Amino acid sequence: MPLEKLEHYTIRSLDMEATRDFYRDICGLKVGPRPPLDFAGWWLYCGKIPVVHLVPLDNPIAIRGEVNVPSVGNGASPGSGAVDHVAFGATDVQAMKRHLEKKGVRYKERIQAGGFLHQIFLNDPNGVTVELNYHTAKLKKLTARGASMGSAIKTGAIKRGTAKKKAKAKANGRPSLKNKRAA
Repeated sequence: MPLEKLEHYTIRSLDMEATRDFYRDICGLKVGPRPPLDFAGWWLYCGKIPVVHLVPLDNPIAIRGEVNVPSVGNGASPGSGAVDHVAFGATDVQAMKRHLEKKGVRYKERIQAGGFLHQIFLNDPNGVTVELNYHTAKLKKLTARGASMGSAIKTGAIKRGTAKKKAKAKANGRPSLKNKRAA
């Protein structure tokens, strides 16, 4: 009965090629096999799992039911409707940053959970925010001992807001909390 994992998400797009290219060329997913459905589309794979399904927005049989996607062509704001973002686990944050800069892709980055998680955020051609999560060595060491990120937060091994406080102190030219104690 319990859910086991997220299988995929589907994006309805007016620009199928640009969306496919984004997930393939920017995110590094692979275009792979897709069943012979009655409408156009692509499946993009992360390893052996087809995690992103692309279907044409202008084809009413592509997805059952009503899907209300705002049209930027009609003056609506881009975005992903009720879905805020999707996230992928990834490795080698520095290589991804170099890749994004080489491709001219704008992104934001953030350090979360007391330095345990490095994140990069970028938008696909449809306005869907894609979050890339890089577990730092600090988190890998903790989880190697059997802890999950959730349990580490609950037990206090990961303190909320620590990274923000350190970054703010550094930006203001003040020593971080850690350095302040050592002084």
